[in-house]
Parts: sequence; structure tokens; C-alpha cells
Amino acid sequence: MLSVTFLLQASQDRASRAVTKALRGVFVSSLKLAGWHAGFTWLTLRAFGTHFVCTATVASAIVAVLPFIPVYLTALPAVLELVLVRGAAVKGLVLLGLHVGAYTFGDDLIYREIEPTLPYLVGLGVFGGMWHFANPLQGVLLGPMVLALLSVGYNLHREMY
Repeated sequence: MLSVTFLLQASQDRASRAVTKALRGVFVSSLKLAGWHAGFTWLTLRAFGTHFVCTATVASAIVAVLPFIPVYLTALPAVLELVLVRGAAVKGLVLLGLHVGAYTFGDDLIYREIEPTLPYLVGLGVFGGMWHFANPLQGVLLGPMVLALLSVGYNLHREMY
């Protein structure tokens, strides 16, 4: 009887650690995305000397967490300023290229830190959550969590049987 209780407790501990790790990964990755894009936007817009740096930085942090549009579009006003107002088309294209690259590679690297899922599935979870839940912020957080929990359940089942 004692060994059955010990095995049950060990299984519960393993499941609890796996669920905690998956949920923590979703929250931490959301914060990392917001911080990464806000910092990158602030740095590049300051380096290129454009206006509205603070507004674009806040917008990129919000859009990184609530992906209604791609994050690189928050740099579009700065690109248009460089191209249309200052006549620096090459600088504008370089700035846009930097932001597209940061969006493409940075998001993928951060999403890979969520242990039991793939970056593509996390992206689907974000958009599926935004579609299903009434509050978009709730959907952004709960969509990847549901996918992470499904993946945790599958991995625990595979380990135990």
C-alpha cells in the first residue's frame, strides 16, 4: 500500500511540475516578447533619429502581446518619415528590414522557450484564443495555455504508458 501511495505522489509531482513549467513558459514568453520588441523599437528609432520614439515603443510592446497586426508595422510611421519627409529611402528600407527580421527571428526564438510546444502551435494558440474568447488579452494568454496543457497531457501519457 505504501508503494502505491508513493508512486501516486511521484506521478502527481511530475504532472504538477510539467503543468507549472508550461504555464510559466506562456507568461514569461509574453513578457519577453513585449520587452524584446519595445527595446528593439526604442533602440532602432533612436539610432535612426526619428520622431515619436516613445509612442512607437509602447505600441510595439502592446502589439507584441496582442498581435492584431504584425509588430514590424509599428515602425511604419518612422519608415514613412525617413522616406517621405527626410528623403532617406535607403535608411527607411533598412529600418523596415531590421524590424521585419526582428519580428521573424526574435519571436521564433522566444516561442521556442515554451517547452512542450512548437512556435507554430503557440502562434495558432494565440490567434485561436483571440478568436474564441471575448477579451483579446484573455485569448492571447489562454489560447497558448490550453495548447500547452494539451501537450503536457500528451507527454505525461506517453511517459507513463
